[in-house]
Amino acid sequence: MLRTFCGTPTYLAPEVLLTAGCGVYTSSIDVWSLGVILYICLVGYPPFTDEREDFELQQQIIGGHFDFPERFWSGISESAKDLIRQLLTVNPSNRISLKATLEHPWLSDPVIRKEVSDLMSAAGFDSGLIEGDQGSLLSAAPSVKLNGVAGCDVNSTVDENSTTNDTTPSPTHLANGDANSLLKNPPLMGKRRPECN
Repeated sequence: MLRTFCGTPTYLAPEVLLTAGCGVYTSSIDVWSLGVILYICLVGYPPFTDEREDFELQQQIIGGHFDFPERFWSGISESAKDLIRQLLTVNPSNRISLKATLEHPWLSDPVIRKEVSDLMSAAGFDSGLIEGDQGSLLSAAPSVKLNGVAGCDVNSTVDENSTTNDTTPSPTHLANGDANSLLKNPPLMGKRRPECN
């Protein structure tokens, strides 16, 4: 159960930044993060970075400012780019759903489906999820309010792995709930290549 803010700035959905980590969110924040991950998997650098000179990191995310530099994206299909655009749609109400993501033409391509299925099987995952049995994976995710961030309500919820009902924020939680502090954590992957700026 999601009850505390955690995340890496370059993966944060715009609605998390706009509410300084204190909003009510749906699975659409995970869809956004999937878009960032897919972008990185395809070209090796993130769509949003603090190294850009034209926009600050927060402005890039909130404005959906990312691109597909031809030098690195020339071998990537338009269908893959279309999926990324839909995953990285700023308005969560207009963002593609998890179900629609799995039904997207790029993931419906037989070659891609086989590759994904093989990779999932090799990693010990149920490849049936990509091959068609998506019901359990796509059951409606509840909206959740992130707690543990100063300035947010802390509800009495128990994490499934916890043995206590203590909802006091730990020192590892954010010191304050403003968007700038959300952006101070370093990204967990490589930087955008200089020639992409």
